[in-house]
Amino acid sequence: MNTRSRAEEFRSAGILRLEQVIDLPAMERLRQDLDGMTVSAGSRRESWGLPIVMDLAQRLAAHVGDHLGLTLAPAWITFFDKRPERNWLVPRHRDDFLPIQDRAWAEGIGCQDFQIKEGLLYAIAPSWVYDQIVAARLAVDHNHGGNGPLEAVIGSHRTDVLDGDLVPWEANAGDVVVMHPRCVHASRKIQVPDRRRVLHVNLVHAELVGRVGTGSIG
Repeated sequence: MNTRSRAEEFRSAGILRLEQVIDLPAMERLRQDLDGMTVSAGSRRESWGLPIVMDLAQRLAAHVGDHLGLTLAPAWITFFDKRPERNWLVPRHRDDFLPIQDRAWAEGIGCQDFQIKEGLLYAIAPSWVYDQIVAARLAVDHNHGGNGPLEAVIGSHRTDVLDGDLVPWEANAGDVVVMHPRCVHASRKIQVPDRRRVLHVNLVHAELVGRVGTGSIG
């Protein structure tokens, strides 16, 4: 499928899967580095700055950008680590709150509901801002039906309702599920002993670099 077709698919569905974006040796190095992190509550934003994570974030920005015909840069990263002893479900929702770096800009464009979370400033932005953001979810482990994979409502980024059928998005290690931040999504608790780790890299168009996110690399 060519770049124009993938971009049109993404604009329509709000989600798509790119297979084997990162090779298996790089995935094994990533697992080793992530295993050295202390994760207490399931997700960990401090993965920003870890050398292998930043390298992969740059690679994802280039690869996803090529498929969608966009110029993208990493802006913030969340590491999810779901396992039997630290298990949780996520109800259907949208990723409406964005980490804000430039408050004056955010206030000027009409962002609302400013909040401090874990020492960072967040806000809800006007709808056009979310169209400048692409979430790239790199599967660190095989994400399958038994270990709580991402589920999403196709096309929901174009509506204001949370209703709709949730469709599971399974992925092999090294695959990337690309998602619009306002796409309604959820995940169930895992039902098997298999760990489910995801590196969620938020990529932004050039005009948002330095305005949203927790960091930027040129």
